[in-house]
Amino acid sequence: MLDQTLLVFGLLLSVALLGVVGLFTVRHFRRKKSLRRTGLSAVRGLQQLLTLIQQHRGLSNAILHGDHSLQTAIVAVRPKVLTQIEHCEATSVWLKDDNQWREITLAWAKITADFSTFTSETSFQRHCDLIAMVLNIIVTTAQRTYLVGMRGVRQKNDLAYLWQDLLVVAEKIGQVRALGIGIAVDGYCSPDRNERLQFLLAEVINASEQLLCVIPNPEVIAANIARFVATVEERILLARPTISALDYFQIASDAIDSLYEHYQSEMRLLMAAAFR
Repeated sequence: MLDQTLLVFGLLLSVALLGVVGLFTVRHFRRKKSLRRTGLSAVRGLQQLLTLIQQHRGLSNAILHGDHSLQTAIVAVRPKVLTQIEHCEATSVWLKDDNQWREITLAWAKITADFSTFTSETSFQRHCDLIAMVLNIIVTTAQRTYLVGMRGVRQKNDLAYLWQDLLVVAEKIGQVRALGIGIAVDGYCSPDRNERLQFLLAEVINASEQLLCVIPNPEVIAANIARFVATVEERILLARPTISALDYFQIASDAIDSLYEHYQSEMRLLMAAAFR
């Protein structure tokens, strides 16, 4: 009789433990899914902010090299940055209490306040520092909200490249765009600037080759990057560049935009799946 009682007690205890484990598993899954929704919304908005700051950097360099025809364009970008900052804070309320985010908003405010005193090199570096902070908070957010390790909705591929590799390639192209537009405006490429740009372009080529190995259906992206690289090599890295600043900016932007269009496409699919 005692043995039967112990057996029944043991079975009941096992069932209870399984129930508790199951409950915690369900709660963990729900929390993880909720965090992923938060993370996807946040990184999507942060990438859009990143795009605007990169555009502002390129336009700033052109203006500081003397092309004031782009003044209208840069004036149009600045309120978009502020609107996107407000959008990020509205959709990801936790950002307001994040130290990294406070540094980002402060850095942007200083760039716009001090712009009239900048040299082209100061402007370039201050923008690059700000962009590095935005890239860092995207990676941090992806890690905190379980986005790292997610797989694609269509190809079921590893999406790790979205949070780092793709954004890094876009930023490297953005740096070459910003420096190259200054050369196009000046109509002259000094040996020092040539060497600097060649170094950055080599980084673009190496990083993009690695990215194109893991990104699904990369044909359009590959074609736009190849066109951009050829433009830099054949029309910017010359003693006398043979392309206008506006045309160069557009070709560089096409390469960056194709990367970000893929990014946003994957974000839309992931968000649709996360909210089912």
